[in-house]
Amino acid sequence: MDVLKLLERGTIRIDDEARELTANKDFLYQLPHNHVWAVSYQDQTFWDDPEGKDFLKAHVEKMTQGVMIHRIFILSTDELASQKTVIEEQQTKGVECYILEENTLRQGGNVPPEDFVIYDDRYVRFAELTGVGPTTTLKHATLTCDPERVRQYQTKLNYFRTRSMNAKDVYEIHVSPQTPSPGPGAANESEIAPTPLVRKVPPKSP
Repeated sequence: MDVLKLLERGTIRIDDEARELTANKDFLYQLPHNHVWAVSYQDQTFWDDPEGKDFLKAHVEKMTQGVMIHRIFILSTDELASQKTVIEEQQTKGVECYILEENTLRQGGNVPPEDFVIYDDRYVRFAELTGVGPTTTLKHATLTCDPERVRQYQTKLNYFRTRSMNAKDVYEIHVSPQTPSPGPGAANESEIAPTPLVRKVPPKSP
C-alpha cells in the first residue's frame, strides 16, 4: 500500500477487518520520521496474535531508525494483571508505555476511550470495534491528514496523558530509560506530565 499516494485524497478508509490488521504496519513504516503516539483500546488479544507480534517487530525496526514510539494502554481494572506480559515486552523493547485505567477515565468526564495513533503530529489513524473474531478483535480504521482532525486527537491524547501513569511505575519494570520527546500540542513538560492515578499490580500467582 502506497499510503502517501492514497492520502492525496485526504482520507483512507479501511472497512475490511483483515486488511486493518496489517494496514497499521504500512502506516508505521511509511508515515513517521520522528515520533508516534498511540492509544491502544480493545486490543487485549491482538498483541498475542501473529499480526500483533509482526507489528511489534516493525516497532523495533522504526525505533532503530530514530523514531520514538509511545503507547497508552486503556485497560479495565481486571485487565491490568492479564496485560502485564504484553506491556512489559513492549517496554523492554523500547516502547514508552503508559497505562490509563478505564474507570479513572470514565470518572474524569465525558471523554470516551478510543483507539487511535498520531504520526509526527501530521496524520491520525482512528478505529472503531466491529466485532470479536475467533482469536482477535476486529476493527475498521480511518487515516487522515486533515489538520483539524489531527488537532482534535492531539487534544484527546493530552487529556489521556494527564490521567495515565508510566507502566514502569505500575508494574515496577526495570528498563533503560528512553529520552522523552515533547507530546503533541504541549507547550512544556509540566503541562503533559502524567498524574499517578493507577495503582500498582502484583504479579499473577502461578
